[in-house]
Amino acid sequence: MEIEDHYGSLQEVYFESKNGDIIVNKQTQNFGLISKDWKRIHVITKEKDTVDLYEFVNENKYEVFRSENEFYLNNLTFEKIIDLKSKKLIESIINN
Repeated sequence: MEIEDHYGSLQEVYFESKNGDIIVNKQTQNFGLISKDWKRIHVITKEKDTVDLYEFVNENKYEVFRSENEFYLNNLTFEKIIDLKSKKLIESIINN
């Protein structure tokens, strides 16, 4: 119940995502890696900040990607994520 209360419409991200998935805020072009614990999702950004999912999305459009490969934030850019998506090297898990 705590997940539903805290995340509301974002609860799908909590239940469907895994640690290491990439999340992109489409409006701000910010991105990060998902880190989950038993009741929260934190987004680790390229600036090494850790932000709660609710704050990171901030009612904007977002997309969550998964890959068999491990990604390092220092090597990623918004443009590279879009390129990986177009080449089908990452899979879109959640898209709103």
